[in-house]
Amino acid sequence: MYGFTIVLRRKKYSPRFKNITKETTPEQSRRRSKPKKAKKNFKFPFKISKLMPLTFLVFALTVSVILSNKEPATESNTQPVQTSTFSLNALSKDAYSFYYIPVVINDIESFDYEKSKLSDEMIAACCWSLIGDEKSEEKYEYFEDKTVIPSKEVEERFSQLFGNKITFENKSININNCKFEYADDNYCVAITGITPEFLPKLLKFESDGENVILTVGCLKNDEYVQDANGNIVEPEPYKKLEIVLCENEDKEDKYFIKNIKLI
Repeated sequence: MYGFTIVLRRKKYSPRFKNITKETTPEQSRRRSKPKKAKKNFKFPFKISKLMPLTFLVFALTVSVILSNKEPATESNTQPVQTSTFSLNALSKDAYSFYYIPVVINDIESFDYEKSKLSDEMIAACCWSLIGDEKSEEKYEYFEDKTVIPSKEVEERFSQLFGNKITFENKSININNCKFEYADDNYCVAITGITPEFLPKLLKFESDGENVILTVGCLKNDEYVQDANGNIVEPEPYKKLEIVLCENEDKEDKYFIKNIKLI
């Protein structure tokens, strides 16, 4: 059974017919005669559609600020590291650092145990090797802001590093604007330190049975940078050295440097 809905419309009667057909009280007449206030529809002072581009822009800026804190180190968000007084103790140590650290910071890039002669860089390397020992502060005396190292210990360290085939000679030297003054069987070294041109990084080591072959990177000291998060970012090696260590059968020291060359 189907149903239908019938909509009835009221016929608009004339005001005269209303007054005749419908009785009203004086109070109702006054209420009806009072004019009705028109309802005001609320309108936004601007169109909502115009807010969409602005909202998207604010969102994009917020995301970019968050991501900027997670950016990798690049040239645009790094800054040079302020150099300070150099200390051998600040470098990482391993089984072979005893040999390659003094070589790199004194920029010795060529050496042959059979052919080379004594150089100022070798003497400086021996002095800095002794100063870099863990107990050097307790072991050596200080006089007028200088570290006093007995020359006998410098000679012994030379033999440990470079073997005993080269004749050692004590003398005053000046390396990297740092003076090593020899007098009265002592070396006096200013404790203000140096700023070496290169810092070492051991890249690889291998053995052929008798010798240990080290591949050491020389990193420029003034190319270290600091990223946006404060982390130190080291540069790529400026050059690489091959340092060959030979077994020492005559002394308690296990090795000495047999050869150094650029690769």
